[in-house]
Amino acid sequence: MKKVGQLMNDMGFNKNASESTKEAFLKHLMKAAEGVQILTPTEKKEIEENGISKIQFHRLTENQNLQNQNQIQNKEIRIEKNIEQAKQLSFSFLEDDREVS
Repeated sequence: MKKVGQLMNDMGFNKNASESTKEAFLKHLMKAAEGVQILTPTEKKEIEENGISKIQFHRLTENQNLQNQNQIQNKEIRIEKNIEQAKQLSFSFLEDDREVS
């Protein structure tokens, strides 16, 4: 069985990355594999420093994720609208057969 460091090396992960990046990567792998929420050492430290419960922390994290997803969806909608407007403008320009002098 390989150690986590060796697995990360095999996957091409930058060993000089920051500690928080390494934690986030490992958290993502564990969550994807197990389907559970876990806390990284940095998150545990934040919880202790701010005096909040683990449940509150997870709820805050879930709310932030939902907000980020909503922001992404709103941007995608705006982009789609802009593309549609650009298409309409280009079609109306092509349909306009007036001569320019």
